[in-house]
This record gives sequence, structure tokens and C-alpha cells, in this order.
Amino acid sequence: MPESGWTASSDTSSAGDPPSNAIDGNLATRFSSDAYQAAGQWFQVDLGSVQSFNQIEMNSPNSAGDFAVGYNVEVSNDGSTFTTVASETGTSSPEVATFAEQSAQYIRIVLTAASTTSWWSIDEFTAYTNGSSGTGTPPPPTGGSLGSNVYVLNTGMSQASIQSTLNTIANQQIGNQFGSQRYALLFDPGTYGSASDPLIFSVGYYTSVAGLGQNPGAVVINGAINSWNQCSGTTCNATDNFWRSVSNLTINVTGMTGCAAGDDFWASSQASPLRRVHINGNLSLMDYCNGSPDYASGGFIADSEFTGGTVTNGSQQQYFTRNSSLDGWSNSVWNQVFCGDPGAPAQSFSATSGDSGGGSSYTTSPAARPRRRSPTCMSTPPATTTCSCPRCRATPPGRPGPTATPPAPRCR
Repeated sequence: MPESGWTASSDTSSAGDPPSNAIDGNLATRFSSDAYQAAGQWFQVDLGSVQSFNQIEMNSPNSAGDFAVGYNVEVSNDGSTFTTVASETGTSSPEVATFAEQSAQYIRIVLTAASTTSWWSIDEFTAYTNGSSGTGTPPPPTGGSLGSNVYVLNTGMSQASIQSTLNTIANQQIGNQFGSQRYALLFDPGTYGSASDPLIFSVGYYTSVAGLGQNPGAVVINGAINSWNQCSGTTCNATDNFWRSVSNLTINVTGMTGCAAGDDFWASSQASPLRRVHINGNLSLMDYCNGSPDYASGGFIADSEFTGGTVTNGSQQQYFTRNSSLDGWSNSVWNQVFCGDPGAPAQSFSATSGDSGGGSSYTTSPAARPRRRSPTCMSTPPATTTCSCPRCRATPPGRPGPTATPPAPRCR
């Protein structure tokens, strides 16, 4: 459900983690009880008007172990008299409660059990209409002939509407590894978000994010596009974060707070490429803010540019970067491969490379063989979207090439 007009409250919280954080569309912020869980603690959302719903979700992927160990879902029309519609026992995040359809203005979560080891945190609270196991009804399709699961976003839409669409899909897909839903989120040329009101969203399973400009600079996101660890109990890793991508846009990193301040996070593993992106600021390929041990296992970057910050490899076991300009790369683990990347680390490997305390594991080639880039789509006036397969280039546009004359293109 769209979260505009919602307000949140609770009987206890920390000054830095107020209830409003749970409905701000940002998984990097949270509501925290600021105390160990106790029966009777509550968190409440005023929907602003009577609305229909049959499912709620409490998601706390970045607050390992802080899920509600036991709770009731209560509803009310006046904020005074509440009726219990579900009673649940929590074992991990996200927590989903499904019940008979209700029409109410207030939703209250009341704890029914105590914990002597964990506070109560909610990174994002969501309510669904016709929801079922985290697959709630997404916003109306906007892709037209491109298909019902394609969303074309433009600067004529309010940022609140865009944020709501992105949050709804993210909340559905972040834990939806074995679901059948697939989404493409396409941005028409323009600038989205600002330093004072950043556009920050997360990308889950089976979701592709792309700009529809002729080049990455045509679509600018002032904010962050993130992929976070998934947690099971207190174990948090990105090793299962597959099947997602970002391409053909610029991210001016801003708006992240706390441990995440100043970074865009792309904690993922295989089948999660970054292509033709320009990231102005720091990029972390691991999520070091939430839980542990924070493992991540491989990824791919191509035809991209990184300025004004460092790429933090962190726990990424292996990574392949091609035809991209780097402003810094933090470290290696098992094997980090660079082909045609100005600013890449010097080649380095030895008998101890990849061992704890051993030498760096960098395989660095000054040039990459010609490759045909992946198909791209572009928005053209007045309201046309065209897709094409780019011709083969020895060096992608905007990327410095080798000093020697490149060989004749032989695309592979």
C-alpha cells in the first residue's frame, strides 16, 4: 500500500531511531525500542484514513536478531478501541502476518513475549491489500506495451509516488528468492532526488534497474541504490543475493546515515551486474553495517566510471571488472580480475595469495578484448522507447583505451 500520509508512534523508542523511520522507505534507517523486548510494548501506524488490508510485514534485514519474538496485530478505527486480528511467533526477519481482510485506520503491533538479549527493531513496516506471504499487490503497471511488470518512471511523477513504487517492489522482492515475480524499473531521462530529499531504494531478487538515456549521465539519481545482506537469526550474508542489476545511470551518493553514511551498497553475488553506471562517491560491494559474517561471493562490473570515492571490495571473494575507470579499489580476497580498467590495482599474486594474511590476489590486464555490450533501451520523444543491440567496439565510449592501436574488433 502507498505509505504517503502515514504516521507512526510507539510507547518507547530511541531518539536516533524514531517510529517514523519504519515508514520512510529506507531500509538503512530503523525504528528501535531502545530497550529489551517486553510484553506490552507496541508500535502503531495511523494510515490517515480507513483503508482495507489483509497482511502486514515487519522487515529488519539490517538489525540482526531484533525481530519481534511474539506479537499480536491489532486494528482500530478510532485509535482507542483495538481488535486483535492475528497472533504470531517470530523466528527471523522479515515477519509476515496474514489475516481476514480488515477495514481500519490504525494498525498496532503489540509484543506478547519478552527477550533478554534483543531490542525490537523495524527497518520497514508495510501493509498489503490482497497480500499473501510477502507478495502483496504492487502499484499499477506503467510499462504499457513493454509489459505489466515494467515500470517506466519519469520526472513528471511526484517523488513520493516514485518512492512508494520502488519501496513496494523492494519489500516484495528482497526475500522472494523462489517467487515467480519479475520486474524492470526504468527511469526516463532526468534527475531524481536531491541532497535535501534523496531518492534511496533497495533492489531485491529478479529486479533490473536501468536508465533510458543515451548515456549514463542522462539519468541522475541523487541518493543511493542498495542491495543489503539477508539475515537468518544473527547470521547475515550476501551470498544468496542473486538475479538483480543496475545499468545506464548516474548515482550521486547522498542521504545515507549512520554506519552507511557516504556509501552506496551493492552487497550481492553472482548474476548481479553493474553495467554502464557512473557512481560519484563511495561504493561498497559488501554490507559491513548489518550483522556478520557479511560474506559475499562474486560479481561483475563493466563499462562504468567511479569518481570521488573508493570501491570497497571487502569480503567479496572474487570479482571481475572490465572497461571501467576506477578511483580506488580497497583489497582482494581470492581473486579480483581487471581488464582494461584505468586506476585498477597492479597485478599481484603469489603462492600465498588468497590465504589469510597472504599476498594480494589481483589479475590485471591493461586491455580487454572487444565485446558487444548488452542490449540497451532508450526513451525518445514524444513517448517512444526503443531497444537495440549495440555494435561491437574495441573500447566502450568514454573509457580510455590502451596506448597501442587496438586490434580489429572481433565480438564475442
